[in-house]
Amino acid sequence: AAGGVSGDDPLVDALRGVLGALHAPGSVRTYASDLADLATFFRDRRRGLAAATRDDLTAYAADLTARGLSPDTRRRRAVVTRSFYREAAERGLLPGPAPASRVRVKEASPVGPPAPDATELAALLAWPAPRLADPDPRVVRTAARDHLLLTLLVYTGLRISEAVALTVGQLGREGGRAVLRDVRGKGGTKAIIPVPDAVAEEIRTFAADADERDPLLPAMARGRGGRPLSVLKPS
Repeated sequence: AAGGVSGDDPLVDALRGVLGALHAPGSVRTYASDLADLATFFRDRRRGLAAATRDDLTAYAADLTARGLSPDTRRRRAVVTRSFYREAAERGLLPGPAPASRVRVKEASPVGPPAPDATELAALLAWPAPRLADPDPRVVRTAARDHLLLTLLVYTGLRISEAVALTVGQLGREGGRAVLRDVRGKGGTKAIIPVPDAVAEEIRTFAADADERDPLLPAMARGRGGRPLSVLKPS
């Protein structure tokens, strides 16, 4: 089965959820390989993935170190493991809380900037709010656009370049959920990105008077109004 998890394993739906949230083929292959390694570790010890405890996953982290894997690989596998068990917990597939929430891999070199916490994300999303009450409708429109960009980045995981390239017509529904179709990622690959209902509603409200072929985030997509990254650096 995909990711090394047997098709009759109770956590196979969590595996599908984690892999289904990715839209770059390379990321899918990497996550599947990492989860296959995790499944092999538990299979060799005749334990089910759903029975994992924090001690089990600490032992797995120690095993990665004992095998001589690089710090970046160990850190990535810890991230993938936490994602997998968080997905399983959210789907109600575990008897208790996610066991990997506090497991860390020591001596792992960072692979990027630290992720913002919930308070920081809330402050970022609230940044355009004061301008939404401005008497100038152009200021209000720009603030709404900035908020939509930030919302897309936070809730869909899109890169800035992917978000500013979206057109209005890419929002649709598939399998009973809102999605962004044909999102072009690295290497020209296209993917379908799930969108939370609240984000889809913000898109529909913002683009209510736009044509399907229009850029979803006007000015940014056409190079006017400064670089898109500028909205992420409020003064």
